[in-house]
Amino acid sequence: MTIIVKLNDIVRCHDFPSNPDCYIIGKVVEITMMLRCEIIKVVEDGEMVTHIAGSTFLTAKPGEGWMDDMFGDWERVQVLG
Repeated sequence: MTIIVKLNDIVRCHDFPSNPDCYIIGKVVEITMMLRCEIIKVVEDGEMVTHIAGSTFLTAKPGEGWMDDMFGDWERVQVLG
């Protein structure tokens, strides 16, 4: 399945296929070779973690991450809205 990500989409990005309780939710603010997202929420081990307001993170586009093929039917980058 091909995930299409657009500017201003809200995405959930997971780090590892074996840990669904660690992810970042962000708003896509730039698309180049990577996605740059403004952080909305950071979750580690199922718990929300404090982050600096206005900070951003980078992640590979869907299907281009080095472990994307290890996620199986579960997508590393999920569009929430």
